[in-house]
Amino acid sequence: MTDMETLKQNLCMSIVFKVESVIRSFLQPEKINLASLGNITPHLHWHIIPRYSNDSYFPDSIWSEKKRSEKMELRKSEEVELMRLLRDILSQ
Repeated sequence: MTDMETLKQNLCMSIVFKVESVIRSFLQPEKINLASLGNITPHLHWHIIPRYSNDSYFPDSIWSEKKRSEKMELRKSEEVELMRLLRDILSQ
């Protein structure tokens, strides 16, 4: 992040926070994990991960070994609505 100009840093984080806000509001997770990775090829991307105490990996990261087999998926209608909300907030 510090390789970026300050204005670009702020823009990037404002987008991350907007997406986090929509996910938090729509999915009602117990918490959100934010992770920034990019080890091999220099690039920047963010993971915005809703977390629930009964998700497969909780309380560890989603990259750890599964602790339980619960699988949480959105219904197609929920997926469509979430995508609409994200498009709306990101177009502002």
